[in-house]
Amino acid sequence: MRKITAPDLFPSKLYSQFSIEADPVSASLHARRDEPCFIICPGPTSLEINPDFVIGRGVTFRMNTFFFESDPHFGKKIDGYFGCIDQDVFYDELQNAIEVKGYQIDAFFTPFIFRREDQDLEKIALYNQLFTPASDHYAIIALNPVLGREMMGRPLPSEGFRTLAAAAVLGFKEIHLIGADLYVDKTRRYSYEYPERVKGKVDKRHYLPGYQQGAHARNRDLIFLEAILTQFPKTLIYNASRVSPLMHFLPQSPLVEGKMV
Repeated sequence: MRKITAPDLFPSKLYSQFSIEADPVSASLHARRDEPCFIICPGPTSLEINPDFVIGRGVTFRMNTFFFESDPHFGKKIDGYFGCIDQDVFYDELQNAIEVKGYQIDAFFTPFIFRREDQDLEKIALYNQLFTPASDHYAIIALNPVLGREMMGRPLPSEGFRTLAAAAVLGFKEIHLIGADLYVDKTRRYSYEYPERVKGKVDKRHYLPGYQQGAHARNRDLIFLEAILTQFPKTLIYNASRVSPLMHFLPQSPLVEGKMV
């Protein structure tokens, strides 16, 4: 088997050479920074938000395994997909979301290059055709030294907060965190269920209720949020979840009351 080397795993660039202006994907979103940014996290309360107040009314970001939803509550048009789940099964499901379910994803953000554990070169070539244009939200976050330093600790902030950090660095002035429930629901993890065909291929920590033990933690997310708020005091960040502990740290989004932003 071919040995996997560092250049195979990560983009062949230095973060110190990255800039929003030089990255076409980042630059295109930076140009839309005056629009509301809706970060749709996978918490169960995301389904309580009226999609008519989100679809077509700003920039929408989705993440990780959103493609398991049985109904496209927020539509099939996505401005940016943020993913850090580097496993064959998830790449295949993302492919299915595009080719079969008809999702239109305008930009992909991941710290990895697209690869496969089974080294299927045809699949890898297909991924690079489908999952484009692509950028690296870790590189975007690292443009702010304080947030970049926060990303060096473990456990890592969960994907919703990494997406939030990237949105703040990209310059969005108004951000609504939808479904960022911080896993308070003890009966289900997400607003959707993992299909049985997938459960047999991944560890249970990916779909059982609660934070992934060892990978993420509520306290870590809140510390990262504090850093974001400190670094971007003029950015308006709203909590759009009626149950999230974020209600103690962020103003409530009008979306929670069924109002347009």
